Amino acid sequence: MTKSTDIAVGKLSEIMSAQATIAMPEVISVFISKYETDLYNRKSELTIEIGNLKKDLEMLQASTLAKADFSSYDEIKISKLGLVTYITEPKINWDDGKFTCQVGLREDETRGKDYRLDKQVIQDIPKSFLKQHEALKETLRQTTDNLQDILAKISDMSRKERQVKARISELRLKEQGLEDFLQDKEMQKLIAI
Repeated sequence: MTKSTDIAVGKLSEIMSAQATIAMPEVISVFISKYETDLYNRKSELTIEIGNLKKDLEMLQASTLAKADFSSYDEIKISKLGLVTYITEPKINWDDGKFTCQVGLREDETRGKDYRLDKQVIQDIPKSFLKQHEALKETLRQTTDNLQDILAKISDMSRKERQVKARISELRLKEQGLEDFLQDKEMQKLIAI
């Protein structure tokens, strides 16, 4: 005698002694459900991958900005005028492959008043960073396109199910020798209406 905590291991047919006739719609539902599950799993994978690629782009942005060096324009004292230079945070322009920074003037530490100089200073972004950025952007674009394809397939599941059912019905008609029925002109006209 087995305890109530023991789990019976075996085939479903041995555990449940029921006779069941499996209809074609159930078989179709199993295949369609598996296909749909695979699509949703792929959607989840792609969504995670897109998130990771966006994080990688942000990290690349930060590490690239760390390479910008405008220190030679910062804190230059112009003693005769009582002014000192300052720089703004560098910005990155991936399309142009340039860092930019604004240089301004302020009165020395005793007065502290800022003057707008609006002098823009430009440096090149190292080519290795540009290549990494381009590769990440392309991978992100491809992954986003793949996700869009998966989403389109998910939204088209009822059509896919109809196609599978129609193909099985067509095969059944051919098995029954009713191939001419598929080519019937009157039936084709009804479908076209």
